[in-house]
Amino acid sequence: MSDVGWLTDRDDAAIERAIVTAAPWLAGEDLDVRRRPVTEDQRYWQGSGVIGEVVVKFAWAEAPARRIVHEARVLSVLAAHDLSLGVPEVLLASSRPALLGTRLVPGEPLSPVDVNGLGATPRQAVAGQLGRFLARLHAPDVLAALLAGGVALEEPEPQATTTALRSRLPRFLSAASARRLSDWCDWVDEVLATPPEGRSALHGDLHGFNLVWDRRSGALALVADFESAGCGDPAYDFRYLPDQAATTDYVEEVAQAYEQADGRSLDRRRVMAWHVRSAMGDALWRSEAGIALPGGGTAESWVGDLSRRMVAMACPG
Repeated sequence: MSDVGWLTDRDDAAIERAIVTAAPWLAGEDLDVRRRPVTEDQRYWQGSGVIGEVVVKFAWAEAPARRIVHEARVLSVLAAHDLSLGVPEVLLASSRPALLGTRLVPGEPLSPVDVNGLGATPRQAVAGQLGRFLARLHAPDVLAALLAGGVALEEPEPQATTTALRSRLPRFLSAASARRLSDWCDWVDEVLATPPEGRSALHGDLHGFNLVWDRRSGALALVADFESAGCGDPAYDFRYLPDQAATTDYVEEVAQAYEQADGRSLDRRRVMAWHVRSAMGDALWRSEAGIALPGGGTAESWVGDLSRRMVAMACPG
């Protein structure tokens, strides 16, 4: 398609030439390229790098190129809104080839290990920041601004449908776990059959590795990676949070901060329904691809872990 282009050469020098052509003011700065593992799936043919004080995303195929251009459009609109936490500041945007450069913000990803290492008070402080950010992002005026800005917002989908989970994951599970999975899928279908009370702008991929955390202050500095930004059920943006800590206290603290800031209730059942599709979908594609599951577990052990989270959130275990 003519409106979006992408790189054809993976060589560092070619990447640097493309960046400097789009942003001559970066000429002479050193480029540190961060490559993703090579895969046959063109959806993941993209990379990033740091040049000077700019983080740059680039792509070698249409699908990731379109995500990069989409993120640039989303960020350009969000820049005019106070979201209570920072979002990437766009310094460079190009569609042919697709490039997105944002200001480098010091910090590191907020991994589950980091969340688990926090005491109750600092964890609640982080949860409060995240809850207030989500409440602001989900406010009607943000969605209206994105739509008025001509940003196309599709409804994001988690890693697998319940149909895919029922048909393909059981071969990696015991008979008992497969039955439990089937029961969960029935429950998820029932919960999500009812439309949400409202639709909101969504980050779409909100997990700890898309949060920039300042270890010294213990505060969140930035919410990154809006490539999957869309529109839909507000509970969708909470789908990763239940397993971002050893207990469900963290997701509950984020939810409470969200409700206090937003003034509306958050349906925990919908959060967990999206979480089932996300967690079990992650277990499915990794198991089929022969890729290790995070934390060294297996699909079978993930069913057990999910069961404990479900019970803790007052859902069918």
